[in-house]
Amino acid sequence: MNKIALLVLFCFLPTLAHADIDSAKAAYDAEDYKKAFELYLPMAEDGNAEAQYQIGVMYWQGQGVSQDETKAFEWMQKAAKQGHARSEANLGMMYMHGIGTERNETESFNWFHKAAEQGHVGSQALLGMKYINGEGVARDEEKALHWFLKASEQGDKWAQYNLALMYQNGVAVEQDTAKALKWYRKSADQDFPKAQHNIGDMYLQGKGVERDYLEALEWFRKASKSKLSKSQANIGYMYENGLGIPTDQVKAYAWYRLAESNGSRSAGNSARQIKAGFNQEQLTRAKGLLGELGDAYGTDIKIETGSGGKDDPGGTNR
Repeated sequence: MNKIALLVLFCFLPTLAHADIDSAKAAYDAEDYKKAFELYLPMAEDGNAEAQYQIGVMYWQGQGVSQDETKAFEWMQKAAKQGHARSEANLGMMYMHGIGTERNETESFNWFHKAAEQGHVGSQALLGMKYINGEGVARDEEKALHWFLKASEQGDKWAQYNLALMYQNGVAVEQDTAKALKWYRKSADQDFPKAQHNIGDMYLQGKGVERDYLEALEWFRKASKSKLSKSQANIGYMYENGLGIPTDQVKAYAWYRLAESNGSRSAGNSARQIKAGFNQEQLTRAKGLLGELGDAYGTDIKIETGSGGKDDPGGTNR
């Protein structure tokens, strides 16, 4: 083959490889995983990092091939060693949870760090958590703050929540409730329930903001949609004590029961204390309200039998 022919061939190789990647991706997006695997594999074997990553994912998920976490790890490692950021992040996750390899927190940290330095937002957030907890690295609150900030600026709602916590509690930074609220709001606007709850708590307690019970109630309701029991319990508490809303023991009972159904034992205790004083009319009303809340918040509220109240007909039913 003469020099001109060789030059023409090498000029076309990148274009052909790009076309093959596009074809494989199209097959994958169409959920034709067998075809996608067949298209990606030759490219992966030829050292294409993106194809190696995709083969790793498909072995991990069992897409177009039998699930094999060991092979998933091997392919992910090949791509990661070429500096493929998503593979570095996945390798960090696999070391963290012992997927396809032995669990190793130090290796997990190292691979997340490589991906984070390339701007991989999920790795930046996880790196912050590893620094704050001392997982695979010495605990360092200032470095945790650094990486949470990096991820937060890229819009990661989990990192924004953790950054807000650090500002609220003055961890590695001067306490600043205004900045805490700012980052909680950014996280909450992405429907992160813990951030929504903490905004509600700030307004309920008047911490760093003017106390506003109705604003607190609104945020607790938002968090309650994600079945966050402490927000549901707080709504029960607000109804029980008439905080910004009329006192209503039946609504308090129902919200406490909802919270109990989502894991809050203390809310269940509060519910039973309230129910012990119910009369027949309140029990009937509570029965209907439990059904409404259960349906509205996607929770199966278990039937209670026996209230301790003199008019209890044997519990509520849905």
